[in-house]
Amino acid sequence: MKIALLATGFPRNYKQTFDSWYHFLFSKYDVDMYITSWDKMEVNYNPHAVRHLPKKDQLKNLDIADLKDFYKDFITDSLFIDYDKFYQNRFPSIEILEHRLFDVMKVTQKGRQLGGFWVERLRDQYFVLKNCWDIIPNKEQYDLFFKIRFDVFIEQIEILPKYKLVVPKSILDYKFQDFLAYGDYEHMEKYCNIFDHIEEMYVKHNVPVYHAERMYNWYLTEYCGLDYHIDKNSEYQLVREISNT
Repeated sequence: MKIALLATGFPRNYKQTFDSWYHFLFSKYDVDMYITSWDKMEVNYNPHAVRHLPKKDQLKNLDIADLKDFYKDFITDSLFIDYDKFYQNRFPSIEILEHRLFDVMKVTQKGRQLGGFWVERLRDQYFVLKNCWDIIPNKEQYDLFFKIRFDVFIEQIEILPKYKLVVPKSILDYKFQDFLAYGDYEHMEKYCNIFDHIEEMYVKHNVPVYHAERMYNWYLTEYCGLDYHIDKNSEYQLVREISNT
C-alpha cells in the first residue's frame, strides 16, 4: 500500500513521536511524507484560547534544516510558510454576525468564550493543511492519504483500508478528534480542504466554527454528504510538553 503522509502544523515533539510513526507506518508501508508548517513555532503549548497572537518572545525560529535532516529518509516535499509575512498579509477575518438572532457565537458558552480569535486560529491551521494537500503531485499514485499532527504519539493503530474515511474516537463529548484522519483520494480531498468552506458554513448555516470537531462533523456529513468510520480501537497520546531535543 502506497501512502501519502501529511504532517502539518507546529512541529512539536516530532523526535518524541517518530518511533511510533516508524513502527506503525514507515516500517509497514510505502510512505511518502509531505510537511507543511511555519518557519516559527510557539515555545509554549497553549491549551486554551488566547485573545491575541503569540508575542515575539513566545516564538522561536524553526530549525528547518534539522527537521528535514531528521526525516530525510521519508520526506518527499515540504513547504514552510513565513510566519511574519503571513500575518502581515493574512486573508480577512470572518466578521461575527452580531445582528443575527441565535448566532452560534453569541448563544453558546463556548462561542462567547473562544470568540473570533479561535475561529481564525482554526482557519490558519486548516490553511496549512490545505497547502499540504496542494503540494502532493500525482495524487492518483497513492492508495491512501494519512493526515497527522506532529505531536501525536501512536500507541496502537491498524489501518482500515476498507473504509473511505477513518477518524479517531473522541475522549470528550463529541464524536471524534481532528488530530488525525486517513482515507481515499475523494474523501481526503474534501477533508483537507475544509478551509475553503468555513466562512460559508458560519454565515449561511450558523455552524460552530470555533469548535474543530463539531465543525468537521457538520462539514463532512451535512456539507459534503460523506460517511466516516470512527476507529474505536486505535490509541493515541498527544505529547503536550515542549521538548528542546
